[in-house]
Amino acid sequence: MANKVLKELAIAVSSYEDRNTGQTKNRYENIGVLMQSENDRGERNTYIMLKRSFNPAGVPFKQGSDKILISLFDPRPTDQGEQGQRDDRGQDQRQHNDGLDESEIPF
Repeated sequence: MANKVLKELAIAVSSYEDRNTGQTKNRYENIGVLMQSENDRGERNTYIMLKRSFNPAGVPFKQGSDKILISLFDPRPTDQGEQGQRDDRGQDQRQHNDGLDESEIPF
C-alpha cells in the first residue's frame, strides 16, 4: 500500500472580514499531513509529516496559553479524482501552486 493521506493539518494564521457577508473568517496555512502506510506484513503505521519551514512560535495564540490549535481537514481531491495520494516525500502527486492565496482554501 502506498502512503495515504488521512488528513491535512492547518493552522489559522490570520482573520479577515468577508466583503459580501461581513462575517469574520480565518485564513489558513497548510502545515503538513496525517498519513498512513502499510508494510509488506500488513502492519499499518500512522504518522505526521510537517512542513520543514513550520515554526509554531510564530502562530497566533490565545493570551495566557502556551498551546496552539492545529486543525484537521479531509484531503482535497487531486486532479485525478483521488483523495490524498502522496509520494514518499509527502508531496502531492499533482502539480500545485506554492503561491496559492490562502483565502482560496475551501475550509
